[in-house]
Amino acid sequence: MVYNVSLFQENVRLSTCDLSWNGFGEQGGLALADALAANTTLKHVNISWNRLTYPVAAKLAKSLLVNESLETLKVRKSALRQQGSIECMSHSLLSLA
Repeated sequence: MVYNVSLFQENVRLSTCDLSWNGFGEQGGLALADALAANTTLKHVNISWNRLTYPVAAKLAKSLLVNESLETLKVRKSALRQQGSIECMSHSLLSLA
């Protein structure tokens, strides 16, 4: 499966995006993390109910450290909790405080 996330890198008007229930898994999650690192306009993203993994959480955490526009990232029921990924993201974000 090919993931074209250049939309998030190039779009200057999109502020909210709901990607819940897409089942994009690890490959898509890693591509999304790259896109979020480069995006400067998205404020709210919902990636709930996708098969995200610990490597995705780690990369998302790094992306969140450089993304200055994102206010809300919903990850409900994304398999992150079972793998300790929420803790991974939390530790990265706490370093901002």
